[in-house]
Amino acid sequence: MYDIFKNKIIIVTGSTGFKGSWLCFWLKKLGAKVVGISEKIPTTPSNYETISNRLDITDLRLNISDKASVCEAVNEHQPDFVFHLAAQALVSHSYEYPLKTFETNALGSVNVLEVLRTLKKLCTHPQGVLSQKRHSIKHMLRVKLLLFHSIWTAL
Repeated sequence: MYDIFKNKIIIVTGSTGFKGSWLCFWLKKLGAKVVGISEKIPTTPSNYETISNRLDITDLRLNISDKASVCEAVNEHQPDFVFHLAAQALVSHSYEYPLKTFETNALGSVNVLEVLRTLKKLCTHPQGVLSQKRHSIKHMLRVKLLLFHSIWTAL
């Protein structure tokens, strides 16, 4: 059942967060080639720091709000799957830095989806397959609803 990830290139955004680090760990156990994207390690103590010596992943430090950096990473690694977990999730930080939170959570998500949309190969995303091909109206509405939900979740 989980052979679908074996020998596949998988990008995980938010790889240094609690859920992202565990996802990277399990994907490696399932035989995937994992590329982690994260701006920094968000907390101390950190699950990522605890297990990073066992992860053996390609660890990229970049901000998903920087579309050019996301584009470069995706085009270089040509992923088969993308798990987009990157977000600024700390409530206290969002009160202190609302613009940065919005840029990361909303515009960062748009950047990831836009880069995947222009990828020269099919790539599976939790919302379906994104490629250069024309998408059905139903699929595009699903993606737009996802973005709408992401933007309002960020507020």
